Amino acid sequence: MKQLAITHHDPLRTDDAIDQVVAKLRESITPAGAIEVFGAAEGMILDYRGTRSSIVEEDTATADQALGSREAIVLLITQDQALLEKMRQSVADEPIFLHARESASVPQTRENEPVAGLILIDGELPAGALALARAIRARPEMATTPILFLGGTEPTLGNFGEHSEWLRAPFSVEYARSRIRTWTMRGAFRWLRASIPENESERLKALRALNLVEASGDERFDRYTRLAAALFDVPYALVSIVDDERQWFKSKYGTEIEQTPRDVSFCAHAIHAPDVMVVNDALTDSRFGDNPTVVGPPNVRFYAGTPLVLPSGHAIGTLCILDDRPREFSDRDRARLADLGGLLEAELSRFAA
Repeated sequence: MKQLAITHHDPLRTDDAIDQVVAKLRESITPAGAIEVFGAAEGMILDYRGTRSSIVEEDTATADQALGSREAIVLLITQDQALLEKMRQSVADEPIFLHARESASVPQTRENEPVAGLILIDGELPAGALALARAIRARPEMATTPILFLGGTEPTLGNFGEHSEWLRAPFSVEYARSRIRTWTMRGAFRWLRASIPENESERLKALRALNLVEASGDERFDRYTRLAAALFDVPYALVSIVDDERQWFKSKYGTEIEQTPRDVSFCAHAIHAPDVMVVNDALTDSRFGDNPTVVGPPNVRFYAGTPLVLPSGHAIGTLCILDDRPREFSDRDRARLADLGGLLEAELSRFAA
């Protein structure tokens, strides 16, 4: 039987009040008893693993029929038995079918090949891991299939960056499991990590050369976020700096958060274009619908960010505004935000000098 656990209870609710909420949910389910609804409690342990096998070596058609989802099938290309065993351990008890093969030829989308939602490539492949990845990317149906390079020399990911990652060896079974889980979840849900700019190393050098103190509370920057929040009547405004693995806030209005991982950053997308990036309703956007900052606090629904570009041409972050409700943003609004960003760019230029 399917089960639904209700979590994140209002701390002011009593046990009786929670029981009443659960009872109403049970009454709303049709047919009655189709789903077991209960309130999760501190200390409760739920085993969701089931009994499904995680390894499929031969019968990939069975895997397709059993799962009906491309995200649940992972293709591993390796000639290393030790690596194969590590990957087997990594997906043990996960709702994943691992299909392993030794051939370094490009996988074909035909009946006797798995329809993979994630490809793992041994970084030590004699034929060359990067050459294989390029050949895979050349196939239209695999142009955005995530690729994880396992060990070997760090590849120059370039345009692979948006849908690829390198796991530096040695890595643990637990770490491999977490990365595989993350990528399969990204395939299943609407959450896209921003790609890495082609000039990333130069961009980071330009950022470091500014010698910005990684702390908010600088009036030279705070006046811009205050003005942006007031001008557009939004609860949040930020001067966001996109670093190598995170974004940190040189100025913030409406929040006490100092930084977030780059993976969840809207601004990491915005630095790719010269114009203002607008997301009118993040819940309906395929890039952000399941982003943790959208489905959880601060529950971002609207975003607008103008890139902050240094005289060298490198975008180091954004001046952005956010709201917890969807909004429209006119051409006039875009121009105003871009103008305000231009003033902040001039401030950054003086700061660099």
